[in-house]
Amino acid sequence: FIACLETHAEDHGLDEHTPYWVYAFAQNQWCLGKDFVEDLGATACQRAMVRAEGTLSILDQDGVFFKRMWCLYEVFVSLDSSKAEQGYKWVVYTAAVGLTHSSSAVGLTDSLAPGDVDWRGRPDPGKKHKREAGFPFVLAEQA
Repeated sequence: FIACLETHAEDHGLDEHTPYWVYAFAQNQWCLGKDFVEDLGATACQRAMVRAEGTLSILDQDGVFFKRMWCLYEVFVSLDSSKAEQGYKWVVYTAAVGLTHSSSAVGLTDSLAPGDVDWRGRPDPGKKHKREAGFPFVLAEQA
C-alpha cells in the first residue's frame, strides 16, 4: 500500500504534504450500515470523490479489487465522461510480487504522468512505456 502511494507521488511530482483520502480507513468498520443508502451519491466516498482530483486504485496480487462492488463503483464514477472532461484522473497501481524494475510498485495512467518528460521538460511517451512496462497485465485481464 505504502509503496504504491510513494510511487504514485513520485510519478506525479507530489510531495510529502499531498493529502490522500483512503476510503478503507475513513469508513467506520463498526457502523457499516450507515453508508448503505439508496443514493450512492450521498455516501462519504462520493462526497470525497467530488472534492478529489482523481482516484488511485491499488490492486493486490490476486486482483481482488475487481471482485468488490464498491471498488467497481469508484472506477465507474472515475471514468464518467463528465468527470473526465473536467480533468478527473483514474490511475491504478500495484506492488505485486515479481516487478521487473527498480521501484517496488508500478502504475498505469490514462495519459502521461507529470514525471513522463525528457531532460528538456517535454512529454516523453517512451518514459511512460518504460515506467509501465513492469505492470503485471494478468491483473488487468481479471477486470
